[in-house]
Amino acid sequence: MSSNGTAIVGSSNIRYDETLTLSQMEMDFGLKTTILFEQVYRAYRIINNHPYHK
Repeated sequence: MSSNGTAIVGSSNIRYDETLTLSQMEMDFGLKTTILFEQVYRAYRIINNHPYHK
């Protein structure tokens, strides 16, 4: 199984079809990016049957 995805974080100059909202709260850009990539990593580990927590 293979799929491709692109995440563009924090750019207002690029056209897009969909948006992803992490939270209704206001967060720093760095925190939003960290949360997004941590969740993608977590999903990847779980989908591929790798342990996420030690």
